[in-house]
Amino acid sequence: MIDSSDALETPLDTAPYIHTPQDFSKVSGSALLTINGAGHARRRVRVVTPGLEDALSLQMEMGGDGHFTLTLSNLLAPGVHKLQILQWDMYSDSHRRSPIMTVMVEQRPVVGNPSLVFDTTKPNIRVSGIPGATVQVVRHPEGTAISSAHQLTGAQAIWVPITVAMGPGLQRIAVKQTYPDFAGNTMSFAVEIWIVLAPTITQPLMEPPTKEQRPVISGTGGIPGAKVEVSITGGTPVLRDATVMDNGAWSGTSQHTFALGLEHKLTTRQIYSGIPSQWSADHLFYLVGPPTITVPASKTIEITSVFNGTAPAGFWQNRIELFRAENDSLGTQLVTSATGAWSKSVVLTPGPQSITATHTYRSVTSIRSTAILFLVRPATPTISSRLKGTEVELHGTGYSGANVLMHVHFNGDGTNVFLEAAINSGTWAAVIPAS
Repeated sequence: MIDSSDALETPLDTAPYIHTPQDFSKVSGSALLTINGAGHARRRVRVVTPGLEDALSLQMEMGGDGHFTLTLSNLLAPGVHKLQILQWDMYSDSHRRSPIMTVMVEQRPVVGNPSLVFDTTKPNIRVSGIPGATVQVVRHPEGTAISSAHQLTGAQAIWVPITVAMGPGLQRIAVKQTYPDFAGNTMSFAVEIWIVLAPTITQPLMEPPTKEQRPVISGTGGIPGAKVEVSITGGTPVLRDATVMDNGAWSGTSQHTFALGLEHKLTTRQIYSGIPSQWSADHLFYLVGPPTITVPASKTIEITSVFNGTAPAGFWQNRIELFRAENDSLGTQLVTSATGAWSKSVVLTPGPQSITATHTYRSVTSIRSTAILFLVRPATPTISSRLKGTEVELHGTGYSGANVLMHVHFNGDGTNVFLEAAINSGTWAAVIPAS
């Protein structure tokens, strides 16, 4: 039995217990932790690691009231700690241990990415925090989760993949940390990250096309201050270092001369803080070029002649226009969409001529084609006659401004007469003797 003074050593000593801090409490890591409790009167106590007989505090002997106050010798590092009170006297049977107390020194989780610029809407975020804690990336300040929960198994950081796509540009995130059996959560400081996605090319276009061989290339989707590069898909750079404006737009004149009459493919990317985005999907545009004109087999052609040629196939409402001289249009002709072929009949004037052509698509007209040179043969004149007394009147039609050369053979005496008459207003006339 224990006497009234509790001074007698006995194997029936009461085990110690801890009043404060409470189990699963969050404590400060900036001051030495003080533990208050009670045990068997006049026994010695100290703070130990559960199951060990080390000394995390100085020892003390409790008074007659059995209360103790112990202060740890060292600051607790951030994280979860398990502590126990060891009570003892001069023989081992007097050793008693308190229930294990678990406390946590709070530590904010940390976003530890080497760079905070990403080229995807679902980047991986490098997170460190308290071992054993569960972490989750959230939007700041809303707190909505954008990743699944992951457990920190040790002191090493882990990669947490974002599962909810974030938009391009500036985003604010934080990491929420929770620990089993501890109330509440701990938030990291808010972190600003940039989502650097491939920008979008808006000009030039397939419809309407362009006729400029060094067109202005413009687009959207850039991060203000970023640099935009544009290249022909798989090859030649055509625009470098276009600066993105505050509204995300960018533009610049091509440094490359594009071939006429072809479809071209472009791709673009932006570089922000030294981090390039992925290249964009192909952007197609069409550069209107002049059609081809099939050179006539003979350099001498008729007044009414048919010209043929080709323009790009696959476009609806393509048309060509033929010209002689500077601006003398000979009319337009639709192009066969499937093949790009065209054919047009025109009426020309006799003499040396040249023909050029333009190609128009969606109201955009190309430059003139290379001139085709040829000679137009005058049309064959008509002739009729009538006897008038002792004379024969000859008359007919022909090309105004030309002369009619006539060879008259008199059957009576075999005489051959050569005459020449001018054609005025499309008609001509001449008189010869009837005999």
